[in-house]
Amino acid sequence: MSEDTVPSPVEASSPSAPEGRYSVADDGQIFFQENITNPLPGVPVGSLAKGESLLVPKAVAEGRADVQDRLDIYIRTILEPLFKLKQVEGEGALTGAAAEIGQRLYDHLGVIHRSDLEDQIALLDADTRKLLRGKGVRLGPVLVFLPALVKPAAVKMRAMLWAIWNDKPLPIARPADGRVSEVVALASIDRHYYRMIGYPVFGPRCIRIDMLDRVVTDIYDTAQQGVFEAKHKYAEWLGCNLDDLHAILESLGHRKLKADGAIAPPPPEVPPAEAPATSVPMAPEPEPADSKSTDVIAEVTEVITQITPKSAPVIVKFMLKRGRMSDRPKPKQPPSKQQHRRPVTKSERTEKAPEEKAEKPEKKFTPKKRYDPNAPQRQERERDGGDERPRKPKFDRDKDRSREPKVYTFEGKKSGDDDDGNPFAILKNLKK
Repeated sequence: MSEDTVPSPVEASSPSAPEGRYSVADDGQIFFQENITNPLPGVPVGSLAKGESLLVPKAVAEGRADVQDRLDIYIRTILEPLFKLKQVEGEGALTGAAAEIGQRLYDHLGVIHRSDLEDQIALLDADTRKLLRGKGVRLGPVLVFLPALVKPAAVKMRAMLWAIWNDKPLPIARPADGRVSEVVALASIDRHYYRMIGYPVFGPRCIRIDMLDRVVTDIYDTAQQGVFEAKHKYAEWLGCNLDDLHAILESLGHRKLKADGAIAPPPPEVPPAEAPATSVPMAPEPEPADSKSTDVIAEVTEVITQITPKSAPVIVKFMLKRGRMSDRPKPKQPPSKQQHRRPVTKSERTEKAPEEKAEKPEKKFTPKKRYDPNAPQRQERERDGGDERPRKPKFDRDKDRSREPKVYTFEGKKSGDDDDGNPFAILKNLKK
């Protein structure tokens, strides 16, 4: 039986309590060890039961009044980052929307969907975000969580508290200590349980929440024009193969794209050459090789196979998902709310056609008005007072009539041709 023997650092501080160490096993039993230096858990003295809240279980131990107090201190020591969110006074206390986020995280053992906190996150400013970072809260793109609670002791404690509160038998199945991801049976697991202990389920695996957040953050940082590559380092971070990686990315909502290049066709078969007409003496058959030479040839072939470089695996591209992501499976829509409806037959269309035509009101034809020369024109309407808009006249006729006419005169210059002594001027005058 694997037991949690992590002692609380303040267990022996009470003078009235007996010296020793209390510890809690995976099956909910409480053990007491008198010798603190002894690594063994000791003797069983009680067990855990459902208490007033999720994080406050009840210790059932006859004759030991100090067990409940030590149990509360023990849980607070392991889940210390979670209890810091309940601070309401002093420096670093959460207020407003940050306090509401802290309360929701406390109720869900330190992990909650970001989509459930969108209204509170929208109200955060720079100061409140700084307070949340100081408490160790990570506002991830998929989940809001406390990275400090991914330690094995914290995962084990949260799994035990969830099982006790939900009346599940102990010990409850959980990922191995320090494991990044594990394959789970999707039909028989509780996704809510795995999310609350820090291992949300995507694809065929439950993934440690800090490594999942690392992959998702890198995808959004490196995506170009809505497309990203399923890098091989993602499989290393998640501790899975490429097939599981592609299934995880599709479970996150990303869409797998087809390969661009087509597969080359195989080379055509070459027909065997015909034997020549002339007879050629046959060579003698070789003698069978011994077993030693066969082993040497096999070893050389194996070495050549290892040295020969292998072709790099193809990197698959995905279309980036826009919007919210969740590990909840999509609910099935009832038949009345399905997007694809039953097609209407031709007989049904002909039966509904007359009814639809009868319901539509008939449109009356109104011809356009023709021009009537006897109708009052614009000036007459203005004269009768029909158009009261003030209009600025283009010109003032009375002002133009009182204006005196202008007389324009021209005095030409006397040129050299008009000189009386000029012989060309005399001939010019004679021609006149």
